[in-house]
Amino acid sequence: MKEPIKLLPIGGLDEIGMNCMLLIYKKKALMIDCGIGFPGNDDFLEDDFFIPDFDIIDSLDVTLEGVVITHGHEDHIGAVPYLLKKFDIPVYMTEFPAMLLEERIAKISDYKTNVVPLPASRKAAFDIGPFNVKMIDVFHSIPEAKGLIIRVGGYTLVHTGDFKGDGTDKSAFFDKVPENVDVLMIDSTNIEKQKPSKTEKEIIGNIDTIIKNATGRVIATAFSSNIERISNIIKVSLKNGRKVGLIGRSINQYMAIAQRLGYIKPSDKVLTDRSKITKIPDHDITLIVTGSQAEPRSVMKRISLDMLKSVTVKYGDTIFFSSKMIPGNELAIGKMIDSLVGKGAEVFYENISEIHVSGHASRPEIVQAVKDVNPRLVVPVHGHLRFLKYNEMTAEENGFQAQMIGNGDLFSYSKSDYHLAQKIDVDKKIVSNYDSELIDFEIARERRRLSKYGFVVIMMTVDFLNNSLLVPPKILYSGIVAHTNMKKIERNLKDIISSYFEELRPMDPDWEDVEEEIRLRTRRYLFKITGKNIRFIQLL
Repeated sequence: MKEPIKLLPIGGLDEIGMNCMLLIYKKKALMIDCGIGFPGNDDFLEDDFFIPDFDIIDSLDVTLEGVVITHGHEDHIGAVPYLLKKFDIPVYMTEFPAMLLEERIAKISDYKTNVVPLPASRKAAFDIGPFNVKMIDVFHSIPEAKGLIIRVGGYTLVHTGDFKGDGTDKSAFFDKVPENVDVLMIDSTNIEKQKPSKTEKEIIGNIDTIIKNATGRVIATAFSSNIERISNIIKVSLKNGRKVGLIGRSINQYMAIAQRLGYIKPSDKVLTDRSKITKIPDHDITLIVTGSQAEPRSVMKRISLDMLKSVTVKYGDTIFFSSKMIPGNELAIGKMIDSLVGKGAEVFYENISEIHVSGHASRPEIVQAVKDVNPRLVVPVHGHLRFLKYNEMTAEENGFQAQMIGNGDLFSYSKSDYHLAQKIDVDKKIVSNYDSELIDFEIARERRRLSKYGFVVIMMTVDFLNNSLLVPPKILYSGIVAHTNMKKIERNLKDIISSYFEELRPMDPDWEDVEEEIRLRTRRYLFKITGKNIRFIQLL
């Protein structure tokens, strides 16, 4: 009987992000993508993100032969530096994502020379252990996006990566994949969208109208990785007689790499020096900045909070978000837009203007891709469970066999049978702000609670025989109120504690009760003044 091929997703299936799939044949494994995910809840800080728990691989009795990356978005490449702390294996990807990871791999990884950069222009085919991998071009919102054809043990599998349609009646897979594909792993991110995705060309006119009608400064933001979109904003701005200023670390990094690889031509009218940018009259400049998702240290976020000296929003500014609101970010983005509007800017965004198109295939484009590949079995990947289930149902409605799997489902496929072989516990680990060290879940939650509620430490030198303070208490605090206001609160707290010790003089108290009473009086006072229920009050 022929050995089956097994699929084990350790991230990306039942969530958005952290895409990471293992293919297992006999005792050899190939990893497809190695991304990060974002918490999307209040237990974590804004800089925290998830990576797969790679320790699971040690328990599988397999040898990880290598990794192949489909494209350079963080939810597909962001965990690679952490994987290379643990495994001395090759990681195959095209030049664009390889350049994006250079700095982080140098900082974080133990195995720093394991990335194998492949020129995107040539038809890349290579072997990783028993797996033969061929890359094919697909349309997405970042340069060098690839789908994969994988052959192993007489099986042929296709992985779409992230992809979208190109406005024609055929998919990127038409005439590019072999016959008799066994398994098609297909992107589910936009399966709920019922109409074909628009192309980049279809929104240029709307962006042009916004810039043409602006009387003052234009400030634009988009995903820094969307080089085609940023290039189009630059071209439209130059056409309308404006110079362009790029502000923000990630947008300058992506643009520098795009220029090195020839995706964008350098121009003396595109500036990165902030001192030069600020000297250009408002009606002659378009600023393209980071922060489409209200990231905490991004330029647009800091502008909205008046925290950027070189750029302050004012009446007459026109601001547009050429991006979607990623699920989980809507509240933060909405608050940021409200702040910009309140400062007098005219703001355009996806809900009111057609200035963004998705990089993911809609339902009819997914159906077309399935028909063009014509696999024996469709396995939906990338997305929440409802996306995966709807993608499964869509394939079945169009006459194809399909199987939904989730993170930790060890799925076995052979020519005669397929089934869920085992449910494996897969976990996540936490990283903060691309630090090299991992964080325990409980520590991450504790930091979030501290940041949300604040803390107070009261240090007292006590004469236990006379029930008295030998010196006034010293109070340390953080996250309560502004520093200037806290000085008065600190004085009042010292008076409250000193008065309580006056009450204690004639008594023979239980000191555990005394400590609890001080916490209670401190908590009551701080709640009355700040409205915060301070949970962390430590006595020393």
